[in-house]
Amino acid sequence: MAEIFAELHKNNLWHRDAKATNFVVNQDRDGEYQITITDVDGIKQYLSRSEDRQMQGLWQLAASVMELPGITRTDYLRTFEIYCDEVRMPEEGRGDIYRRLAQKAQAKYRLKQKTST
Repeated sequence: MAEIFAELHKNNLWHRDAKATNFVVNQDRDGEYQITITDVDGIKQYLSRSEDRQMQGLWQLAASVMELPGITRTDYLRTFEIYCDEVRMPEEGRGDIYRRLAQKAQAKYRLKQKTST
């Protein structure tokens, strides 16, 4: 997922509705897993390249999978680190960005929980 978001970013694109249900995981004949975006309509060109817009896919996806028991904090951090490495983000300041993204994901998840009850 991190690589998909990084490739979008490198091409001046972002996904406005990144959530688990907009992606499909398939296994090919060699046993390798492939991830495909099913909601290509959600891919948009950046109008402004703000950090919030750049990282929106990451925290929205995180919010959509918080209730899944098999996903851990390490998974979120690993995805974030892969993304940062792919877009060549300097290591300085990554921790602050990660914490801010985690707060946004948690807030979105809590809001979703409130509205679904």
